[in-house]
Amino acid sequence: MADIYFENITKSFDGKTILKNINLHIKDKELFTFLGPSGCGKTTLLRILAGFESLDSGSVRLGERDITNLAPEKREIAMVFQNYALFPHMSVADNVGYGLKARKVDENIIKDKVDYYLEIVNMGDYGKRNINELSGGEQQRVSIARALAIQPKVLLLDEPLSNLDAKLRDKMRNEIRDIQKKFGITTIFVTHDQKEAMAISDTIGVFNEGNLIQTDSPVNLYNSPKTSFVAGFIDESNIIKKEQYSYVDLENIQSDLVCIRQQDIEISEGGSIRAKVIEIEFNGNNIVYKCKVDDLVLKISKANLYNNQLISLGDNIGLKIPTPAVKKLID
Repeated sequence: MADIYFENITKSFDGKTILKNINLHIKDKELFTFLGPSGCGKTTLLRILAGFESLDSGSVRLGERDITNLAPEKREIAMVFQNYALFPHMSVADNVGYGLKARKVDENIIKDKVDYYLEIVNMGDYGKRNINELSGGEQQRVSIARALAIQPKVLLLDEPLSNLDAKLRDKMRNEIRDIQKKFGITTIFVTHDQKEAMAISDTIGVFNEGNLIQTDSPVNLYNSPKTSFVAGFIDESNIIKKEQYSYVDLENIQSDLVCIRQQDIEISEGGSIRAKVIEIEFNGNNIVYKCKVDDLVLKISKANLYNNQLISLGDNIGLKIPTPAVKKLID
């Protein structure tokens, strides 16, 4: 079993606390994502698990085994770095087999494993090539093959898609997901991209300023954010304060703060909320209308059906907010 337990993890650098009493359980065979902005502590926590960073207090367990003070090579954990960290003077095959050679595995076994894992990442014919001859996506595949070759209990992926263009990012994201499920390996994926996290993850932990804010499935995070930070980071939302409720017919809501997703606000001629369109943002498959209701600004996103934009800048429109669209927030 490769359940991971972080218990009361605290870490500081130069007097600044990077991680604040993190407690987290990641289940065996789960693809878990650390999501948050730059500097939130997500990569530091990943490196603590890998053994590349010490911690100030707390402990890390892999199953029933305390690995807090173990050297990285004794943790049965493999990591794919953001820059891939491949050896440019070695061939593709030598890179994939490096970890096995360091473990003094028989050369014939190394060759078989290298061939196998290069096939897994669709690079079976690339073994003799030089690393510098490969594209970014190909280098990433080699890095994943190298990590898998040592048959770790846990696979760590530190922003592995950030150096790729958008189309290749989507393709590689799907390939990573397929490989993870094929091997049933407990995997932690680190990203600042919420769409990436939503698409690939079984579970997401949202971090901000060293705190783990919310842990949940992608669906629950999206539909039931607990805080304004989560609501805004997972997908841009309209955050409405209690003193603004009267503008949008929300007086009966028992909460000091709510959020409403842009696509959940209905545009309707008979809508009781009257708004003026002050900005229009055309995004191809959808259009975002920025509207003003008294001193409250709302964003409404609508599908661009049949390339027909019926609303113009300066128009006065009616809006409706369905009750299920209103999500109560803690802060």
